[in-house]
Amino acid sequence: MEEYGMFSDEGNELVGRIVDAAVKAHDELGDSVQVAWQFLYANLRKLSYAEGFGEATDTEVREICAGALEQRTGQRLTSEEYWSF
Repeated sequence: MEEYGMFSDEGNELVGRIVDAAVKAHDELGDSVQVAWQFLYANLRKLSYAEGFGEATDTEVREICAGALEQRTGQRLTSEEYWSF
């Protein structure tokens, strides 16, 4: 199981599914890496509202997710794209 900086295995699994969906949006649906990142971050925000997953928008989780998205898509997010949400 990938480690995304969440406080539980369940949290890491849920974040992993969000990252997988963002990568799929880029690779299979043709979304830009910026749009995939916006999707990913929006879903991290939604997850953070669920009881027990408030850390989903913590800096560590965001940075790990952005790095995973970049690595898996082969695309780099600019600082502007990272903060565009």
